[in-house]
Amino acid sequence: MATTYVQEIERVPRPRDRVGPWGYVTGVFTRPEARNAGVGRRLLDHVIAWAKARPLHLLLLWPSERSVPFYRRAGFVGSPEAHELAFTED
Repeated sequence: MATTYVQEIERVPRPRDRVGPWGYVTGVFTRPEARNAGVGRRLLDHVIAWAKARPLHLLLLWPSERSVPFYRRAGFVGSPEAHELAFTED
C-alpha cells in the first residue's frame, strides 16, 4: 500500500557541529486508494522510530508541493524545497 526508501549517509565532521549519520528520505509513495487513511503516516512514524533507534542525527527530504503539509504535521521543518526532522540528544 505504501513504500519509501531511506539512505543512511555519514556526515563529514565540522567544528561545533554534531557528528553522525543522517537519513535521506526518498521514494515515499502511497497508492491512491490508500491515501487519507493513515497508511502514509504509519509508514513515516516507522521511519522516524527507526532513525531514532539507529541513531541518526536527522532525516532530510525534498517534498512535493502537495506533500509539504503531510511532512510538517510529522514535525519536519524547512523551506518548500528541503525539509528536515532533527533529533535532539538525550
